[in-house]
Order: sequence, then structure tokens, then C-alpha cells
Amino acid sequence: MKTFFKRAVSAVLSAAAVFTCLSVSAFAADSITLSATTTATEVKGGETFDVDFVISDNDANKGFNNYTLFVNYDPAVVVPVSAADGDIKLNVGGVDYYASNADIINEQISYVPTAGNTDFPTADGTLSCAQLGSIKIAYYIDPNVNVDNNLQSYTDNGKLFTMTFKGVATGESDISVSVVGDNFEAVSNDAAIAKVTPVTTVASSKVSVSGSAVTLGDANGDGIVNRADYILLSKYFSGQNVTINEGNSDVDQNGMLNRADYVMCSKYFAGAISSFGK
Repeated sequence: MKTFFKRAVSAVLSAAAVFTCLSVSAFAADSITLSATTTATEVKGGETFDVDFVISDNDANKGFNNYTLFVNYDPAVVVPVSAADGDIKLNVGGVDYYASNADIINEQISYVPTAGNTDFPTADGTLSCAQLGSIKIAYYIDPNVNVDNNLQSYTDNGKLFTMTFKGVATGESDISVSVVGDNFEAVSNDAAIAKVTPVTTVASSKVSVSGSAVTLGDANGDGIVNRADYILLSKYFSGQNVTINEGNSDVDQNGMLNRADYVMCSKYFAGAISSFGK
């Protein structure tokens, strides 16, 4: 009797183990995976590196054409400087439509949210999203991507988009992605296309920034910060055709070269401030 009982329990446990494995596998198979992969794990201050946001486990039974996500990082260590579309696309009428919109992402990098914006709790109306450490990316498929008035969905795997970051200070930063609602949507009049698919995000990538590859203020790159650099920057921002060292000229270290850097240089050479940086 005891032997029979042990065999029965063993059979039940084995069946449960098989069921558990099947359940996990089925869940994984029903999800799209989104991961953030860096092209470098160690950089020096001022150096740039790419982060690819990659879709896998997608197929014709899933698909998406609508999503909202956030890219998060430590802005004291790294900042995004630009974005580029990936390689997931649909061709309709001889036109390629990508599963991302780099122009909108680039706008979001420089976007300055107002205080009280619920998407950016630390916003004060003066800092850009790049400086806040969180970029919101909301994508909606172009209405022209339709066949017989039915919006289509992206069912391929590959790079969704790429973001270029720059190291700004010594330290470590996780670069992660979080999907609003934990799913991607496919919106369409075609019931075979329309669906909501769970998204599994892979653990974040980590980047270490050490030392500095830049000499802030050294616009001409001769290793010396002096008034010649200020004159060169003056010519650059007045639209003259001159070449500057952009890494050295980003004196406020916010990842963007703009007139704010020229203003800071003006203050530095006027003696109003004694150093560059945030």
C-alpha cells in the first residue's frame, strides 16, 4: 500500500512539473520580448555609445503597431544625444514605414516638461527629459499603413530603434526600458490583426563611465583652454563655417551642443564662473 501511495504521489508531482513547464513555455511563447543592449559596457567621459532596443519572440500570431514606453537611465552619468530608426518596417505602396519614429524620439530627448507633469515627477519646467533621466516614447502607426482599410501590424523581429548616449561623469548607470501596460497593441479593423500582446522586458544594461576624454572649453582641441576657444565658439554660433571639438564644447555637459554652452563660456571668460559642467 505504501509503495502504491509513493508511486501515486510521484506521478502527480511529475505531472505537475510537466504542467508547470508547459505553462511557463506557453506564456513565454505568447509574449514579445524587448531588450536594451549596449554596444559598450565601459566608456570615458565625453565618449558616445549606442543602445539597441531589440524585439524578439514576435511572429505572425502576435504583432504590434502601437506602444508607449520609457527609456530610463542615470542622467548624472550618461545622457542621450540622438535616436535612429531600427530595421523593423513594413512596405506599403512602395514606401517603407518603420516601427519607430526617430524624429519624435529626438524631440522627446530635448523636450522640457512642465512642473506637475505626471510622467516626469521631478520636472520643474527647466530641465529637459535628457537631463531628467527618462524619455517617453509613444508610437502610433502611420494611417497609410493599411490594406483594404485595415491597419497592418509589425510581426518581424529586430531593432526597434537605437539611441546614442554620451558619458558625462564617472559612475555606473543602468539603461532600462519599461512598457506602459506591459503590452504592445495591434489596432486594426481586421479581427485577425487586432490584438494585445504582453511584452517581457529583459534586465537592463549597465554602462560604466570612467575618467574623461574631454577638456571642457577647449573648442579648438589644442589642449589649452584660452580666449582662442571663446573666439572660435563665437564664430561657430554666429554661423561661420568653422570646425570645433564638439565634446569639449559641450561645457554644461547636458549631452547637447547649443547656445547655452556659448553663454557658459562667455561667463567663464568674463570671470563670472570659475569652472564648467553642470
